[in-house]
Amino acid sequence: MCITDDPSHGTASPRPRDPHARSRPRSDVHHPWFNHRLTIEAIRSHRRIVGGFLGIAALCLPPWIIYLHMTLPHHYTATHWPRTWMVFDSALVLSLSRTAYLSICGRSTRTRWSTISATLLLCDAWFDVSTATAADLLVSVLMALLLELPLAALLYAISAAQG
Repeated sequence: MCITDDPSHGTASPRPRDPHARSRPRSDVHHPWFNHRLTIEAIRSHRRIVGGFLGIAALCLPPWIIYLHMTLPHHYTATHWPRTWMVFDSALVLSLSRTAYLSICGRSTRTRWSTISATLLLCDAWFDVSTATAADLLVSVLMALLLELPLAALLYAISAAQG
């Protein structure tokens, strides 16, 4: 059974639903976590602030990457290696499950979850291959090429087609 946000779902409504109700611009938006309304101008202002912050972060990352490359040890033993992979793979399972559920129900939020799942699959493929021992490298590369990367491409295609 799919849960829907539509209040008229499953009931007979005396008034026909306006097909353009969601496409109209709104002068304000009620945010569910706050008790105040956010005006469009406030949202645009926050977008500029966040965009500027992200731009600064993007400019600071290359020097940080060079610093890490020069200073990190070539060999490091991770203390919580099994737990790290278990949590990451659990997040991947939850994301793929949510994407599957929303796709079956035909919900528009499946595009976001498709993108999240695809990104997690790319990260999984990258870390599987880059951290594999010589004995495990062939299996990691085959899983990436035959499973993880094609599924990620499919999920990105779904996101692009629906977005």
